[in-house]
Amino acid sequence: MKTNKNFQTFLKPQEQVDLFFRESLGIVQNPNFFSFSMDAILLADFVRVTRRTHHIVDFCSGNGVIPLLLSHKTSSAILGLEIQKDLVEMAQRSIQMNGLEDQIQMIRGDVNEFKRHDVLYDIVTCNPPYFTLGDHHNHHQVEAHAIARHEILLTLEQWVAKAGQVLKMKGRLVFV
Repeated sequence: MKTNKNFQTFLKPQEQVDLFFRESLGIVQNPNFFSFSMDAILLADFVRVTRRTHHIVDFCSGNGVIPLLLSHKTSSAILGLEIQKDLVEMAQRSIQMNGLEDQIQMIRGDVNEFKRHDVLYDIVTCNPPYFTLGDHHNHHQVEAHAIARHEILLTLEQWVAKAGQVLKMKGRLVFV
């Protein structure tokens, strides 16, 4: 197990570490932010990684659950992209806590502005916001939750178009 057992050094007030026993990984969670759901776990489990997979990017990465789970399936480079600063910081601490700094990079950024001219990706994953602004679901009162659930900052059309720009020929887009 690569995970640093002294979880407390990675936590801020109100945070906890949840464990993935199969993968021997821990992840920092905070009730003030949208926690990962079964969707993310199923998506990561569904991703098929082969010998030819060298670069993976996860859009709307949240607290980094999909990159963490994918790291158990491959030694390929994984990039997580998230717009919310606090979630990026939580994901970076989870990556460090699990000793995965050489494999996973978590960056803050807007999917719409994402450009990587140095690499095209074999796999793009995304567990996107899935309620449109016109949807009848009420917006969550907590902004971080609303951004994760509703197309406030990113629409389906936008992230699918961006995936098409950064995927290799015959690359795979895997999403919920």
